[in-house]
Amino acid sequence: MEALAALRATDPSQVGPYRLVGRLGSGGMGSVYLGRSRGGRTVAVKVVRPELAEETGFRRRFGREIAAAQRVNGAFTAGVVDADPDGEVPWLATAYVPGVTLNTAVDTHGPWPPGHVLTLGGGLAEALTEIHAVGVVHRDLKPSNILLSQDGARVIDFGISAVSEASLLTQAGAMIGTPGFMAPEQLTGKETGPASDVFALGAVLAYAATGYGPFGTGSVHAVPYRTVYEPPVIGEVPGGLREVVAACLEKDPVRRPGVGQVLEALLSRDAGDAGDHASGRSGTLDLVGGGGWLPSPVVRTVQSIAEDASRPERQLPVPASGASPEPPRSSPGPAQSATDAGLDRWSAGPDATEPRATAPTVQPAGTSRRRALIGLTGAATAAGLGIGGWMVSRGDGSGRSGGGRSDSPASGKRRSGTLRWQTGRLITQSWREDRSAPLTVADGLVCATDSQALYALSADRGAKEWTYELGTDAAESTPPTVARGAVYFGADSSVYAVRASTGERLWTLPTDDDDLGVGQPVLRAGALYTLAYRAYHHTLYRVSARTGDVEWKRSEQSLVRFAGWYGVTVAVPGDTAYLHNGSELQARQADDGRVRWRSDVEDTLQKAPVVADGRCFACASGLDERFVYALSAKTGEEQWKVRFAGRMDVDSDHEGVQAVSGGVALLYTGPNSSDAGIRALDTRNGEVRWERRFDASVLSPPATVRDKVYLVADDSLYALRVDTGKTAWRASLDTLARQRPVVVDDTIYLSSPTGKIYAVWA
Repeated sequence: MEALAALRATDPSQVGPYRLVGRLGSGGMGSVYLGRSRGGRTVAVKVVRPELAEETGFRRRFGREIAAAQRVNGAFTAGVVDADPDGEVPWLATAYVPGVTLNTAVDTHGPWPPGHVLTLGGGLAEALTEIHAVGVVHRDLKPSNILLSQDGARVIDFGISAVSEASLLTQAGAMIGTPGFMAPEQLTGKETGPASDVFALGAVLAYAATGYGPFGTGSVHAVPYRTVYEPPVIGEVPGGLREVVAACLEKDPVRRPGVGQVLEALLSRDAGDAGDHASGRSGTLDLVGGGGWLPSPVVRTVQSIAEDASRPERQLPVPASGASPEPPRSSPGPAQSATDAGLDRWSAGPDATEPRATAPTVQPAGTSRRRALIGLTGAATAAGLGIGGWMVSRGDGSGRSGGGRSDSPASGKRRSGTLRWQTGRLITQSWREDRSAPLTVADGLVCATDSQALYALSADRGAKEWTYELGTDAAESTPPTVARGAVYFGADSSVYAVRASTGERLWTLPTDDDDLGVGQPVLRAGALYTLAYRAYHHTLYRVSARTGDVEWKRSEQSLVRFAGWYGVTVAVPGDTAYLHNGSELQARQADDGRVRWRSDVEDTLQKAPVVADGRCFACASGLDERFVYALSAKTGEEQWKVRFAGRMDVDSDHEGVQAVSGGVALLYTGPNSSDAGIRALDTRNGEVRWERRFDASVLSPPATVRDKVYLVADDSLYALRVDTGKTAWRASLDTLARQRPVVVDDTIYLSSPTGKIYAVWA
């Protein structure tokens, strides 16, 4: 587990028979706490977010996690102690193992010496041997699921594990796992088995030895493509260890060694064979007591964590801001209102949120390393959103806060950050289980899509107006576009138009039979533009918004597996359509689709370009860096380019330039990147005007309206000033929301993975 932190005032004090004494971490699924039984036994308690328990099939999946973890209790896993998957709020207690995850250790202290990697590999190989012996395949072995303790490594989180005889548990079009560590057969939808875990083991060992995965980082498309089609980059993996890693990373699962063979191969190599003379000897990978099997800096970190956990409770961290613990209760209930202080590191007032300047490297125009990186669809991480108490913190340092469950329009109360209205569970089937439904708000309607229907609500009250049923489940649905009395959206490989007032179908446009999906339709001057995509190929359509007739279409090969996915894939700000094919930006005439200009860029482009102030802004990702380009919207000539070091968020489909407002282009980097947050780049030269970092497990893309930037970070909704990046106000939502907020006039709209929609006063 990670370092112990204070309980928040909103945290429960009791779960089942366990008294909670500290917070170990949190994520999209819920939070993990340090708990103690009446007899003093220390456990790690995973508490699921209450709203997730309402999702279709969630309890079944959570029960499967518990069953899988119980089957593999052993020396190399954190054994299940207790669980209640059927409780009002499901929870799971495991043996507490003081330690740090492998990704934290490597990110903090750097790559490991070869001898230590050999020892780590031996422990993981033994763990997989035990896991596979009871018929379980982990399917998500990665650095963040490997816990390092003083007496060895533990494999944790069996949330997507499967018994080997029934390992195809994904729904059509869904993908589970983590790009960069998933085996090719997982990425291509084939059957998984023990060999898939062997592949992940090879990737983990390469990461431990070098500090990066064997297939690099980059866009959500690039990493999976490299995994399936390109050789791993393991030249920096030392000597004999490289041979073991290469064998594990064979594309064909039949050609990979079994875990027993991997263990024997690791045993046959001593530290000298692997590339150094660190601890370790031929024929054995015995662990050394007290953490001696770990690199020295990691030993100190693990010992510190163990000391924190063993302290008497009177010496443990106390709830922030001096909040008193809640009265004991048998299970966590609805989220409680709390003072804003202590909710996260940014809540201490304006001084704590002061933006800081950064000096990016500005490269001369014309530099290009054009790397043809193609991609497959990627897996997205899960998020829960359930808004309980609302508390607002002003950015003026006054400490004033306002609360309330709802401010009705008639009441006249329109305090920023307070709840205007919320729906019940409107959407019954998420278009993708781990995400909230995409929202669009226009012409007095709030429209949302999922895999079965398009829903329309009144924007002022949240009342349901109508539902348009698709008839069959769609693998993907796009955010709707609302304009000219109609609602347009894409589902799978068709574009739909329905009447905004009634939901009556106006027309449906199926694209070519081989197309796999379409991007969000964009309306401009009576015409709709959308990008249909298939493997290594995309087609830009212009259709009549009134009739759905195709006015023209332009097809070409693409350097990305899917050129689009579900979001906006083309920008049409005037008489020109802007799009990309992976490593080339292009501008086409809106009236006939002819190419106006093309421009090569560095590495793999992220998302659609943003066009404003006479410039076309785009972001491209490399292995450990990203580039932001500003091209002339008229000619495609490069005007400036800036480089930022650091890994991109490979799970994010939004990372890149989001919007342009007040003379700045807002660059968003997601929560899994090395520098999560927002940078405001001067549109004239790319210089950073201000920067906000967020130490958050969830960080939504930003939305801008006038002089404010709105985003969600963990359990708070932020309003930042466009000119300085300082906090104008902040509302505590007790929420994790990955979707971008939608801001219209004086209201902010949010969507929940549990099917609820919220309106908040801006």
